[in-house]
Amino acid sequence: MCAMAAKYLNSSEKQNDPLFPIVAYPYSLCIYYELDAEKDLDKYFHLLREAMTVKAYPILCNNLAHAYQPGFGTPINATEAVRLYRQAAASGLGIAHYNLGLCYHRGFGVVKDAAVAFAYFKQAVELGCKKVLSDLGECYFSGIGTEQDDAQAAQCFLQGAECGLARCQYLLAHCYQNGIGISQNLSLAKHWSKTAFGQGNLHAGLLYATLLLWSDRDRDLNFPQALTVLFKLTENKEDEIFPRVYKGLHITWVCIISVK
Repeated sequence: MCAMAAKYLNSSEKQNDPLFPIVAYPYSLCIYYELDAEKDLDKYFHLLREAMTVKAYPILCNNLAHAYQPGFGTPINATEAVRLYRQAAASGLGIAHYNLGLCYHRGFGVVKDAAVAFAYFKQAVELGCKKVLSDLGECYFSGIGTEQDDAQAAQCFLQGAECGLARCQYLLAHCYQNGIGISQNLSLAKHWSKTAFGQGNLHAGLLYATLLLWSDRDRDLNFPQALTVLFKLTENKEDEIFPRVYKGLHITWVCIISVK
């Protein structure tokens, strides 16, 4: 498919062809994600911009804005990124509402405003953009841009966890562990932390190992499992979590010695 799209896009047939943006969008994703195409951010940016001159589809506006934001194939342009996000959001595109929310949350191209960010996050969820659920839940959890509400936070994390979002799964496990906004349930905390760790969330792996260590059941089985998780975490040298992993290993050995 990518080869056929490349042949068409390199031909003169694309000039003023209404099909051009429809072909350009999926091919731009092939370039960006290196799907049967070499990654070329300059080509990615210019392809999106050229397609926009034929028809400004909302998803093209959003992706072109996303190129301007970090400077993919073009200098960073916060003003243009926000303008394009607004244009896409005005058409009801959920991901554009999410990206606008992030702009207000971080103060990128706009004055930082937590309440406006929260409103855009909420609209994005209502429009079907599930990836925003962790951000929305954290707003409720910390009272950022809205009233602090543990129950609403836990519901956002639960909804996101069931959609397969690793960060939501980790945060939901944390809620179940501590009974935050939801009834305490260590079995479910272990389930969701293990699931999130399986998707590569390192913080979830550390939480899962901790839950295994302090479980009152199946200690002989839990210690080896905890060690396996912690040793796997040592393969990643992420600065934030690395010292805590070694602390977990130390605690594990102390627990094993004390039990023996």
